[in-house]
Amino acid sequence: MSGFLRNVIEYCDTDALKLSLEYLRGIKNLKEILEPFEVAINVLETGNEREYLKLNSESRKIAEEIVNKMKEQKAAEKMTRKMKTGEE
Repeated sequence: MSGFLRNVIEYCDTDALKLSLEYLRGIKNLKEILEPFEVAINVLETGNEREYLKLNSESRKIAEEIVNKMKEQKAAEKMTRKMKTGEE
């Protein structure tokens, strides 16, 4: 299941990730698995990196990787758009 969520992250689709998490919250015993993804979304939306402190070290690493990956994807997409339109 976390593989599915990681695929959503690869496409850098925050809305799809939020929707997936909303659906999966209703399934028992997934809180620990979903928590790093939920914290990552919160950090991306608010910029509040103190949210990482809610997590244990392993989950924190996962959340940080998610945030970094999505930020890198967004930056790459922005650069590609600029290159296509000839913007500086």
